[in-house]
Amino acid sequence: MTGYFSALIRLWAVSFGLGALALPVILIPCKPLRDRGYAISKVLGALFVTYGAWLVSSLKIAPFGLPSILTFAGALAAASAVTFLLRRKKMIELIATRLWAIGLTEVLFLLILAVILLLIGFYPDIGPRSEGMMDIGILNSVARTEYFPAKDVWMAGESINYYYFGHVLAGTLSNLCGMTPGAFYNPAKALAFALFWLSVFALGFSMTGRALFGLLAVFAVGVAGNFDALLQILAFYDPLSLDWFGASRIIPDTINEFPFFSLLWGDLHAYVLSFPLFATALNLLYCLNSRLTPTLRCSSPAKTPHGLIALLALCGGALIVTNAWDFISMSLVLFIVVASITPALRSAGARTASVLKVTGPVVAGAIILFLPFIMSVSQKRPIGVVKTRTDFADFLVVFGVLLIPILLAALIVIHRGRAGTEGPATRSGWVVPTFVIICVFVALGRPTWALLLAIVPVAILEHRRQGRLFPKRGKVDMGEGWFSRSRFFSILVISGALIAFSCEMFFIDDVYGERLARMNTVFKLYLHVWILWGLAAAFAVWVAEAHLLSRLSPLARRASNLLLIFCLGSGALYPLLAPISRTKLFAQPYTLDAEREFRSKCPQDAAAAEWLRENIKGQLVIAEASASAYDWPGRISAFTGHCSVVGWHGHEAGWRDDFNRPSRRSYDVGRLFKSPDIELAMAIISQYGVQLVYYGEVERELFGDVGLEKFERAYDVVYASDRVKVFEVSRPRRAVEEHE
Repeated sequence: MTGYFSALIRLWAVSFGLGALALPVILIPCKPLRDRGYAISKVLGALFVTYGAWLVSSLKIAPFGLPSILTFAGALAAASAVTFLLRRKKMIELIATRLWAIGLTEVLFLLILAVILLLIGFYPDIGPRSEGMMDIGILNSVARTEYFPAKDVWMAGESINYYYFGHVLAGTLSNLCGMTPGAFYNPAKALAFALFWLSVFALGFSMTGRALFGLLAVFAVGVAGNFDALLQILAFYDPLSLDWFGASRIIPDTINEFPFFSLLWGDLHAYVLSFPLFATALNLLYCLNSRLTPTLRCSSPAKTPHGLIALLALCGGALIVTNAWDFISMSLVLFIVVASITPALRSAGARTASVLKVTGPVVAGAIILFLPFIMSVSQKRPIGVVKTRTDFADFLVVFGVLLIPILLAALIVIHRGRAGTEGPATRSGWVVPTFVIICVFVALGRPTWALLLAIVPVAILEHRRQGRLFPKRGKVDMGEGWFSRSRFFSILVISGALIAFSCEMFFIDDVYGERLARMNTVFKLYLHVWILWGLAAAFAVWVAEAHLLSRLSPLARRASNLLLIFCLGSGALYPLLAPISRTKLFAQPYTLDAEREFRSKCPQDAAAAEWLRENIKGQLVIAEASASAYDWPGRISAFTGHCSVVGWHGHEAGWRDDFNRPSRRSYDVGRLFKSPDIELAMAIISQYGVQLVYYGEVERELFGDVGLEKFERAYDVVYASDRVKVFEVSRPRRAVEEHE
């Protein structure tokens, strides 16, 4: 466990330091948050420093590395010091009034980080079953990069044609922690999820004004699972042998992950690294909503919050180049936040100008700030029309745990809100019967899109009826700023419904074929729906328990409580049982060593990879075996950061919208290893600029030893063991004719 405590201390210290440096800069813009932005300061601090180091590297001003990272950390410290000196009286007052919340947030962060780091150590391995080899390859490439764009370790001579800024962020943190990419791989996962959960807590805490319900938000978003675990138990599956993976494959031919599954799956993929950034963006959008919402004293929106706009632009740009799907959803929430303020304005022109005044700088700023990155990536993805839509029963299995509490609270508010706070409740009018009819229609005909469209007016009406049920000067204490918080709840619900609805209509056409055409669209966007509705569900439970259920009859109150308990209990089954199944009763010894499986499967390859990492500087071109995907070929480039002629050519085809070039390279690599012809080998080596030929355990399994002799005759060996030989092939050792 020595590695555990060392990693925990380093991660906490670096996160605390970056957060402390960033807090004065974001303190005033993030005033609406209960912790004054303390939770997201850790994410934004890392982002500030990484952005500066990345930008000067991309502009070829200074190489990326620890010196430039420390330089921008110092620049952030200077900016914070100046900001504090200029506004120290107001900042001290803001911090003093929320000091307890800040302390609670820091303690919670350490606890969350400790728990997640402990869990990850029971399944730390990078192997070919998932994207782990790709992720460590990108991380190693970033570590070897001086000037961006980073080189593609699986396509020598090309830059990475994929969104990888999250790995640049991880590279910054690994430098500050003093850890190699391999050693940082598992701690990076723990840190990403800890920052994500902490940001969710901050937003849940701010929306409800209760730390307990902030923790409920963490449960709903980051911990809870879907209804699949309950269904497995009802089907008499062994609870200790839960099909933990099957819970992410509910809708046929799609992926339906939720954050806790992503934690158990264990990749350091782009969408995982974007979790804390997306949650941070939602915190900033909450602050924007609070700033723009009219108050009792002022019927018109506040002045344009330029500080928040700048932070949203930076965070949005980071989302574009970390996981572009997140920026789409963030932009939708941003638009709804701003557009929902404008109906108070009289003319359409004024409403349009008001929307563009905020959304325009955010979107344009996001693109401009990361223009060098965006210009280095070229992917064309047409939009397709969905033919086979989601079955309602499957949709309910995926999202029912979150959606039922949301709709329960909304319908109670709508029903009770007709009478206001005084007097008995009247009939629910057309709203509840209409919604019931739609639900019956959905259940019978199963057009999920109908339910999603119905959610939008329900959320809008729920927000308006709260004005009657909880009047601004009424007897019920909903806390400071409750109207804007209720409004943000409705925005989260509507945004989630519109995102899910879009998945029923359109998809981004990737390279997976007709049957799996909408797989990636549903995968990425449903994660956003889960996050948005998870936050909304926590708020709904707070409203119901604190302010609504007491207004119902005893029978209705008991029924509502049972329904909420059922949903929360069902969501708790997966995090309780899935880790047991995932780790096989925690059978493996604890370690954070990401290369354990590699060393077990290919011990001599692992030793050679370690030697190449430590002794070969720069980023050389290596010839090694290749595969379509999810196999051990490509492991040397992935674990060293050197560039293979081609690694997983199926992945490269997807990134580059081109099957021909990666497939041709894979064919040439096969000829290089299998053919005894040295002239052919030299031609291929010259064509791709190969500097090292790696003939190891996997190559021997795939190609045998027939092609090995030609390399032994013509080139010097720079590394050798029983089953591994590495040849330096920049120039032949002697003329080929001497060996014939």
